[in-house]
Amino acid sequence: MQTRRSAILAWLTGRTNPRRAPAAAPARGLDPAVQARATETVLNDIWRERQAQLDKWGVQHRLPGTGAHNARHDANVMRLRCQAAENTGGATWRDVLLEEVYETLAEIHPASLRKELVQVAAVCAAWIEDIDSDAPHPSSAEEATAQ
Repeated sequence: MQTRRSAILAWLTGRTNPRRAPAAAPARGLDPAVQARATETVLNDIWRERQAQLDKWGVQHRLPGTGAHNARHDANVMRLRCQAAENTGGATWRDVLLEEVYETLAEIHPASLRKELVQVAAVCAAWIEDIDSDAPHPSSAEEATAQ
């Protein structure tokens, strides 16, 4: 199982995917090796949590519960709110995540829903990486007064 997990992590971090597109430009000034280690750490944490979920509840199958009649409108509202926040000083991780979640909730087609869920997971991973980074973060009090 450890070998399979390592292979999945290597593929997810782009280290062994032979079909991978040409390498993208490195993220704004971040060493690609440092970024890869940060992402791998987060994916390991997610993998451990997923294993704990499987141990506790087993494999689950549920209805998606997406595509409610106002869901597309709600997704558009959240997109506009996130854009407005970005234009007036910067969107928070909360803004970005909620935009992605609402877009996900608006989807009804399995392929589109899956794509949106991957985007939600990627935003969550990026947020965790930011928490784990050495970059300075404003305190909650500073964030509250900025809103």
